[in-house]
Amino acid sequence: MSNSSGKKTIAHNPGLIPRYVGEHQELLTIFTQIVDASDAGQPKGIARNLELFKQKFLDHIMDENFHLYLYLRQILKPDDESHELMRIYQKEMAEIRRDVLRFVDAHLGNDAEYGADFHSQLLSVGAALKRRIDAEEDKLYPLYRSSESFKQAVM
Repeated sequence: MSNSSGKKTIAHNPGLIPRYVGEHQELLTIFTQIVDASDAGQPKGIARNLELFKQKFLDHIMDENFHLYLYLRQILKPDDESHELMRIYQKEMAEIRRDVLRFVDAHLGNDAEYGADFHSQLLSVGAALKRRIDAEEDKLYPLYRSSESFKQAVM
């Protein structure tokens, strides 16, 4: 899609946020399966679900970066409080992405150990992930939902 100046733009997608909320639930389900496998002492289940989680997590992050953050950048004014909130969330997500991938990558491979330290770190990562999902759904996603009515009002 292009705007009146010929620049490519990202179109609003009313199904985007419901899809992201569904992906969040899928990520949390996979994460719960990792915790369950850890509780049961099943290293193969842990590794399999860590791989799946990593793939789904990266897919979700990349899609958010393109469809959510780029759209909000094009629609929100740089001096707007909502733009600053979006920028903060994007920066925090980059840090969370780095930390989650560091944790997952450190626990994949033939020499991975899934003892008490792993379980403790796993629970900590899970709590941080849940906090982030709640914050996105409560604060960031409403910016996207309301941006389409804002866009229509100024056009």
